Amino acid sequence: MSVTMPPKPKLSKKFLIYLIISVGILVFLLLKDGPVMIEYIIDSFITLIVIFDVLPLAVYLFFFIPKCMDYHLAKTNFPKYVKKQEELQRRKAEYNRQQQIENERKQKIIEQERQFAIASQQNDSPWAIKYCTYPCPHCGHYKVRYAKWEDKKASVAFWGIHSSKLGTNYKCEHCGEMWE
Repeated sequence: MSVTMPPKPKLSKKFLIYLIISVGILVFLLLKDGPVMIEYIIDSFITLIVIFDVLPLAVYLFFFIPKCMDYHLAKTNFPKYVKKQEELQRRKAEYNRQQQIENERKQKIIEQERQFAIASQQNDSPWAIKYCTYPCPHCGHYKVRYAKWEDKKASVAFWGIHSSKLGTNYKCEHCGEMWE
């Protein structure tokens, strides 16, 4: 894996122009009513400066400063920069591997749930829960069954005929969502 020198970070000219124009507009709005009104609208002026200038500048610098630090590290101590980048790439690879393992585990659980749902359809006991053989549209699990009155009664008791659960036919036991 080859690590190259990062590009020199540059302040965005468009962002600087935005800051200058927004400060100019806000100062114009502050001064248009004359110096007598300044003491009454200074609080709203400060609020607008924070919203339109300070917050965007803080977000911009949040991403700009680490780029500057990486460039400075690469320029002054390139072997240390290479080591840092390799460690970062190793962590990303480890994270991706963990995510892949987790996804495989979830797929295995979902496949087991699907097999259980198919088996539950063949159960002849009147008390057995028969799970549907299609997944929940919200979470993808196969713990889907017909909704019972017990699932709906609290919502109906609170909302009455306006309850969103009155028209629902299915419930996912994994995520608890109900739908028609």
